[in-house]
Amino acid sequence: MSIPILAITIFLALFGGAIIILLHLSRSRDPIERRLRDVRDGGVAVESGPGGAPSLLVTIDPASYSSLRADLTRAGFRGRNAVTWYWILRVLAALLLGAIGFWFQRRFIAQGAIEVLLPAGAALGGFALPYWIVHGRVTKRRENIRRSIPNVLDLIIVCVEAGLSLNAAIQRIAKEMRHTYPELASELSILNQEFFLGVGRAEAFRNLALRTGVDELRSLATVLMQSDRLGTSIAEVLRVQAEILRTKRRQRAMEDAQKMPIKLLFPLILFIFPALLVVILGPAAITLYRSLTAVSR
Repeated sequence: MSIPILAITIFLALFGGAIIILLHLSRSRDPIERRLRDVRDGGVAVESGPGGAPSLLVTIDPASYSSLRADLTRAGFRGRNAVTWYWILRVLAALLLGAIGFWFQRRFIAQGAIEVLLPAGAALGGFALPYWIVHGRVTKRRENIRRSIPNVLDLIIVCVEAGLSLNAAIQRIAKEMRHTYPELASELSILNQEFFLGVGRAEAFRNLALRTGVDELRSLATVLMQSDRLGTSIAEVLRVQAEILRTKRRQRAMEDAQKMPIKLLFPLILFIFPALLVVILGPAAITLYRSLTAVSR
């Protein structure tokens, strides 16, 4: 048996073993026992309902999250076995890319010092790939939530001024905005289910800020806690907060616009300027070369 076939066989065996172990660990025995175990462990158990919205919430305690669990939650991976899947995917990606690098080295590259470096580098890249994917999703999801907060607050204000309570307004907005702002709607659904479980409003909004890692939601939670404590109007507080967040969003856009010339400098120098130089000076260089050749004759 050749070495590439042996490597692929080993990879498939490890992949199948990992899947079997994961299925055995995630097999549900008793739903009540599983939920009670989640409550004892202080973790989170969220199951998706129709449209991707959470339909079951056992307990939410973001303060007890590990760093990895917090990153996976902020990336949108709230499953009970998210951490297990994450490490399995990292190991499998390292094995797969390592096997591909080993096959590529044996097939196209001569023996030498790179014989070990190429498979090792490919394996390290595969091991780091899920990490960068998760952090990229965290950044993208956080930015989407940050951009949608002012518009969602305006809708909540309309509902509150129409006579709905804050809890009912959040429930209505989470349902209506499920397709327009899916990230924030999902978080508001979890927030609403915390209200149904009897979690205090201040603690529920604090958990929302910890789950998302968005500073604007953290400041909103602080403002709402002060509003509850002082008895001020919720609609007025939300209106002021929405205007502040909209101003911050405008300032952030202006900041990005000011940074644009500096970001365009390197592509201009590396890619566009050499092409312009060839187009502009190329004909002149050819004419000069022909003239000098004619004179030398």
